[in-house]
Amino acid sequence: MYGLNESYKTRRSKSNVDVAELDEELERQKYNFLKALFEKNKTLGRHYHTYQIELCIKYDRGNLMDLLIHGDYEKMKALELCKSEKLVN
Repeated sequence: MYGLNESYKTRRSKSNVDVAELDEELERQKYNFLKALFEKNKTLGRHYHTYQIELCIKYDRGNLMDLLIHGDYEKMKALELCKSEKLVN
């Protein structure tokens, strides 16, 4: 349990950091899974390709072009994502 001198605010901020780190790790694992699925079979995860583009922009821009060329995704949504990250004009 927490010590008597440790305030509620400190305990709360520590737990928020842990949750944020867990969210980040979970998102990265989702990306790794979708990437592996895409490499194995480019059509199996096609329903997630738009989400995968979002994750690829965040974690692995080097593989973004392959996903854009071979993926099945909402073209306008992908363009919006790329524009928001200033990857295209």
